[in-house]
Amino acid sequence: VSYLPHFLGFSVLLLALWTLGFNRAATEVLVRSYSIIGMLVAGALALRWFDRYTESPDPETLVGALVDQVDSFARFCINIAFAGAVLQIIGLLDPLRQLLDNVGVTVGDSELTALNIIRALCVLGGAVLVSRVTRVLLDRWLYPRFGVDVGAAYATSTAVHYFVIALAMGLALITLGIDLAALAVFAGALGVGIGFGLQDFAKNLISGLVLLFGRVIEKGDLVTINDTYIGNVEQIAGRMV
Repeated sequence: VSYLPHFLGFSVLLLALWTLGFNRAATEVLVRSYSIIGMLVAGALALRWFDRYTESPDPETLVGALVDQVDSFARFCINIAFAGAVLQIIGLLDPLRQLLDNVGVTVGDSELTALNIIRALCVLGGAVLVSRVTRVLLDRWLYPRFGVDVGAAYATSTAVHYFVIALAMGLALITLGIDLAALAVFAGALGVGIGFGLQDFAKNLISGLVLLFGRVIEKGDLVTINDTYIGNVEQIAGRMV
């Protein structure tokens, strides 16, 4: 509302251009300017609606947990989407895409461009979002319905998370144009590194996975050490419990 006088003055200026015979210029400026204004208003309303919605649901419910997991990611996507729409309206999206596609370096037989790197990051970000949403759906909806115990549920959710991230990393490498067969060299170098100086790291990592999937210790178990330290298992990760 505060900018309404400026909009009206701008409209009068375009009408004057139209009257003077600059029909095409006035039309282009009118359509693009008011399209941008409409997109900015729509983006502001979307973010405001999201702010109000995120404050209302109970975080203990399924919807509340989902909103809590996608909060920051959804805000980022809204901003990026409306920024891309504005660039498309003013005709700068295609030139920007071509510029990003031409900026890059050559690594072996693969060419890493800025555009491919952005696409790979989008794949990884989408995988993290899918993993979070999947874990919420499993924890809040599927496991309670079938009565899955806490330890098995935690191990299954962690396995799903690792699978989604590993799949996304493979897709990201394909997006970058890197041949997955070339990773055999990296795997060999990693094996040499483990043999020389990463034995403890590899041992701890494998031990953590054994604890997680072997379910010797589960989330929710009561643990005592020398009858002195007592606590509940809250999390089992790759290298720590």
